[in-house]
Amino acid sequence: MRVLTFSWEFPPHHHSGLGKACEGLAKALADRNHQVTVVLPRIYGEERVGKIRLISLENGRDLTDVLKKNEILPPELKKRHPLAKPAFAIQEARAAGLLQHRAADSHQYFGRNHSFGPECFEEAIRFGERAHILANHPFDVIHCHDWLTIGAGLKLKAMTGKPLIFHVHSLESERSGSSGNHLIDELERRGLNDATKVVTVSHHAKRHLVSEYGLPEEKIWVIHNGVSKKEGEATYRVKTEVKAEKTVLFAGPFVFRKGPEYFVDAAALVIPHFRNVKFVMSGSGEKLDAMLRKVNEWHLGDYFHFTGFLDGDALERVFLEADLYVMPSVDDPFGFQPLEAIVCDTPVIISKQSGIAETLRHALAVDFWDVKKMAEYILAILRYEPLARDLVQMAQRELHQLHWHASAEAFGKLLEQCQHH
Repeated sequence: MRVLTFSWEFPPHHHSGLGKACEGLAKALADRNHQVTVVLPRIYGEERVGKIRLISLENGRDLTDVLKKNEILPPELKKRHPLAKPAFAIQEARAAGLLQHRAADSHQYFGRNHSFGPECFEEAIRFGERAHILANHPFDVIHCHDWLTIGAGLKLKAMTGKPLIFHVHSLESERSGSSGNHLIDELERRGLNDATKVVTVSHHAKRHLVSEYGLPEEKIWVIHNGVSKKEGEATYRVKTEVKAEKTVLFAGPFVFRKGPEYFVDAAALVIPHFRNVKFVMSGSGEKLDAMLRKVNEWHLGDYFHFTGFLDGDALERVFLEADLYVMPSVDDPFGFQPLEAIVCDTPVIISKQSGIAETLRHALAVDFWDVKKMAEYILAILRYEPLARDLVQMAQRELHQLHWHASAEAFGKLLEQCQHH
């Protein structure tokens, strides 16, 4: 089947699990003989295309052949995304005074990258408006990843009558709680109501759509994300090293749903009992400043290291160097980071309020608010090497069942149902 997929990002230029999910599923579908075309706001020239095709929406050009030949993109194709002005980094936003008058609209996206900034909503709307140039492109099904591209999907569905699959990785209410952007929430609700089918990444997320958004259960398909073996694992392998200091890692956006404050709270309980430890927090977002203040006020600075936003090899290295990864999510539809940690032989502690708890049954799971229990688990793993090894080995066996080809098989069945819609 011919699938036209819209995504906001694509590796190696990605700053969230959305890009990884798009690449993993698209390539697995292509391996199953589906014709997959991925449409992006812009293409940089380093994308790994494989059997799929890539189109830059800024000019409507299919750049697949150029990418396959590893050619340098012509200068006219490397200019800044014309759909909106460049988004600001958090420091620039403060200097320009944008945090004051735009914070209520899109503060949760500050500090991520050019695709997630104070003008993110406007960029997404323009992305949707420009989708009309693909109305004559050959496709059977429209597939949109998250709210950033659902506007494009809705426009093409209205123009062509083709079925639309809305792939929901997270919702505004989950990302930001009551402080979220009501415009994004309205766009998500329209996508949920008007899409032919909705895909969620966990049963946890499906239950939320049924209870909070009133969607019928039969409209929602649960397709878990997969994981791929890290390409740079051999390069950065450090697990065999005997380290004097243990490292506990938090990696992800500093936003409401990821619960970074509970990581700091648990660390404060661990440190009096285990001094030879460093708590590394990697990422950026709206809660970063609050975490810095908290660590400073509690005089924990000697035990913390804030890396800022990392991606690519730098992010992989922190996973490989960590002795433990902790994900204290308040409400997470899935959560890619524990999978990345396990691939790197790093044991994990996950929140019971995350979708990944459905698939990682051998990971230690704790309620996000139970920081005392979280601290007890951290201490146990840091003190007892056999426990850490056993947790990793059991989790890695589970990963054999959690791969993108399994996701693509389930998605293929959904495509067949859409074909007869």
